[in-house]
Amino acid sequence: MIKEIGTVSLPFNDDQIAGLRHALTLLKDREQDILKMRFEDGATFSEVGKRLGISGSRASQIAAKASKKLRH
Repeated sequence: MIKEIGTVSLPFNDDQIAGLRHALTLLKDREQDILKMRFEDGATFSEVGKRLGISGSRASQIAAKASKKLRH
């Protein structure tokens, strides 16, 4: 089964999507916002940074930290 998040099609089933959404709730609000903007909206880190009033590189750093948390 293919699910879509923003403009990206993912080969995940409903249970996997539910697990991912739950995992996101374990992140800080700002981390969640950045990952959602990046992967659901398809925004670049530069665009994410502008929306949040931070640099694109800082948005990238926060996203990397959040991704690392999700892996563990």
